[in-house]
Amino acid sequence: MSLPNGTVGTFLLVLTSKITQWDAKYGGPYSLGLMLEAANRVRDEVVNQIDSDRPDDLRKLQHAIQDNFSPMRWRDSVLKQIEEYITKGKLPTLAGKTRGRGKAGY
Repeated sequence: MSLPNGTVGTFLLVLTSKITQWDAKYGGPYSLGLMLEAANRVRDEVVNQIDSDRPDDLRKLQHAIQDNFSPMRWRDSVLKQIEEYITKGKLPTLAGKTRGRGKAGY
């Protein structure tokens, strides 16, 4: 099921969801806290664009995610959803499998 819009705030929700899905399956004792801390840094970088769905604001969000998270499938999934919204108008979703690269992959 698709989410109602493609704003920066909605994609932050997708990011947090993917983090918690990954942590439930692969996380260690501190991984969730570390990743949510990184998600808060991302949010702080785009807080003024939270209600925007403009491509330049969404690109800023993509860069913030790339700057704060190592490459992992769940991170790449979020980046892909943002790109598909920008290029195709495809609404984001929380569905889908999230597979990590092991406990040290964050």
